[in-house]
Amino acid sequence: MSILVGFILALVGFVFVWKSEGFYEFFGTVDFAEQYLGTSGGSRFFYKLLGLAIIFVGFMIMTGLHTGVGQWMGKTFFGAYTPPSEESVKKAAEPDF
Repeated sequence: MSILVGFILALVGFVFVWKSEGFYEFFGTVDFAEQYLGTSGGSRFFYKLLGLAIIFVGFMIMTGLHTGVGQWMGKTFFGAYTPPSEESVKKAAEPDF
């Protein structure tokens, strides 16, 4: 199922990159993209970048990397990560016989 969902997302992202002019005509300009990404093509460039991000997420879902990357991003950006103590590392390295 994840392969199908990832493939569909990658296909949607491809359409965003391929038909960015159509999305520009339908949705209009993106003000912050016009201000920061270029003078006249900022919105088109934004739609292409959005498409690339969707393709990237689609491939991560297809390969199963989305959970690990999501956990890493959550730990990194929201401060939930605490490094393991030396005691827990030593305990994990010992055999369980």
